[in-house]
Amino acid sequence: MTLKAMLRIVAFTVGLSVGQAYACDLVDPFPNTRVTLPSFNVLAIGSSSTGGVGAGNKTSAYPQQIAPALRASGLKPAVVARGVGGERATGALARLPKAIREIKPSLVIWQVGTNDANARLDPENVADTIRNGVAIIRAAGADAMLVDPQFYPRIANKPHYTEMAEMIDTVGAELCVPVVDRFEEMRDSGPEVLPSLLARDKFHMSALGHRRLAESIGRGILCGLDSKCPENLQK
Repeated sequence: MTLKAMLRIVAFTVGLSVGQAYACDLVDPFPNTRVTLPSFNVLAIGSSSTGGVGAGNKTSAYPQQIAPALRASGLKPAVVARGVGGERATGALARLPKAIREIKPSLVIWQVGTNDANARLDPENVADTIRNGVAIIRAAGADAMLVDPQFYPRIANKPHYTEMAEMIDTVGAELCVPVVDRFEEMRDSGPEVLPSLLARDKFHMSALGHRRLAESIGRGILCGLDSKCPENLQK
């Protein structure tokens, strides 16, 4: 996870986002997860990334690698993935209530925005969808975490894609929901590293990309549970 994303999560504990102040209702971003530790249920919902496309096999997909990323810290999450390829935010929103009833998660990780950006949807409409989804998650007694779109070379000069990622950052700060900034982390990885994070189609994440995302999510969870966000977790 980027330092900016780390600081964003730390900032939730004092009601601030990076560069802007917000009146956060939740000092602790993961109160429902905390009370169930060390074991807790996680719902990972989203599109093809959550479905494991590009990973090579299901065990290499990022949702299946979250538990190993947290095991050394003594946490024991049970992660269930519900990914639908090509799905937009409205599709995940429609699936959320049933998935929450079935899995009873303490934490919902919502990978969102990629297909909405590809369809050039209005970021403000997507923002409203995310707000509604977070409201459903919290009404069910669970915590939320957002994962923004992946970066890939074909969209380097397409501002609507950057606008979608920035909107997710803004909504996360508004709602006091931690955001794993996949877009920025992949974009800033550099020309030597980025190709290794992408599958052959140069769009979906590779197995390494999935592993890196799982590690970033793991660090985000640990930082959300520890307001000091240990320095040895920063990259």
